[in-house]
Amino acid sequence: MIECVLFDSDGTLVDSEFICNKAIAIMFAELGVQLDALQLMTKYKGGKMTEVLAQISTENSVSLPSNFIPRYRTLVNELFIAELKPIDGIVDVLEALDVPIAVVSNGPKTKVEKALEICGLQHYFKDNIYSAYDIQCWKPDAGLYLNAAKSMGFSHSQCAVIEDSTTGVQAGLNANMATCYYDKFNQPFDNKKVIHFNSMYDLPNILKRT
Repeated sequence: MIECVLFDSDGTLVDSEFICNKAIAIMFAELGVQLDALQLMTKYKGGKMTEVLAQISTENSVSLPSNFIPRYRTLVNELFIAELKPIDGIVDVLEALDVPIAVVSNGPKTKVEKALEICGLQHYFKDNIYSAYDIQCWKPDAGLYLNAAKSMGFSHSQCAVIEDSTTGVQAGLNANMATCYYDKFNQPFDNKKVIHFNSMYDLPNILKRT
C-alpha cells in the first residue's frame, strides 16, 4: 500500500520543460549557436543542468562565460513569471491524495519553490521539497529519492515515484519504489515494473491500485 507519493517537479507538476529549454536556446543564440527548444527538451529531459550545458557547449565548440548559469537562472525565472502553468490535471491529483506528498527534483530548491508558487501549488507541499543540489546526488542515482523517503519517515516500499523523464524513472526504479511514468510524449520505458500513463486525471486511480 502506498503511504507517500514523491513527485518530480519539471514536466510533472509544472509545465516547465519547454520554458527551461527555450531559455537554453536563447542563451546559446547569444554565443552564435542556434538550437531548437523542442529538440533540446526531447534529448535532455531530466538531465543534470551542468552536464547538459557541458555537452551542448562541447558539441557546438563554444566556451560558456563564467556568468552563464546565473544569467540562465535569471532568464528562467523571468519566463516562469510570464509563461509557467501547472500540468493539466495535477491540481485534481493533489486534491484527491490523502497521503503525505513531497517534491523531489534535480533542480535547485529555490527554482522549485518559485515554480510551485507561480502555479499555486506550494501549499500542497509546504516544506517537503528535496533538491539534488542539497545533498549533491542527482537522478538517476537512487540516493535522492531514498533521502526524501527517509526524511518523510517512510521506507522505499511505502513510496510511489511520479516522473515524466526516463532519467527520473530510472531513479525511482533504482530506489526500488513503485514508479509511475507520465509518458505524455510517447517515449516508452522498457521495464515491466514501470506504470505508464499519459493523463494526470488517471493518476489517483492508478495509485489506489498500486
